[in-house]
Amino acid sequence: MNKFEGVFPVLITPMNEDYSVNYEGLKENVQYFLEAKVAGIIIVGSTGEFASLDDVEKEKIITQVSDQIKDSDTKLLVGIADERTDKVIEYAKFVEQTNADGHLLINSFYMTPTEEEAFHQFKDVNDVVTKPIMMYNNPFTANVDLENETIYKIDQELDNVQYIKEST
Repeated sequence: MNKFEGVFPVLITPMNEDYSVNYEGLKENVQYFLEAKVAGIIIVGSTGEFASLDDVEKEKIITQVSDQIKDSDTKLLVGIADERTDKVIEYAKFVEQTNADGHLLINSFYMTPTEEEAFHQFKDVNDVVTKPIMMYNNPFTANVDLENETIYKIDQELDNVQYIKEST
């Protein structure tokens, strides 16, 4: 399984004045970090405006960036967040078919899930992927601060959840 160590900048998704994705600007941003030889990059997360992108835009961004990094030593993590677990799984399955190295997953950010519901969302995704998952605990964005017991349970029971991005 991939091992993630080092600096992983979280990239913005550049936009044009008409709110369409600036794919050329995205390519330039990725190239900048490839030349800087960062350990990895993260795309389509909350900094990457995932909530403002439609499915076609997300897939195009993921495909473009995963193709761009494929011959480099830079790892790629892709944000797969959504309110609905079935959509998260759909995104995860798409990412699994690309050159990306793993997933970044925050629990449902609007519904304020219970600890058990948050665990089950991670479990449902864990059970359909082969690439590692980085759990994202961000109470400001998700309105839930995962308790230590939940994080421990995820660590003990879910093999693919291997990392945590902690933002408390």
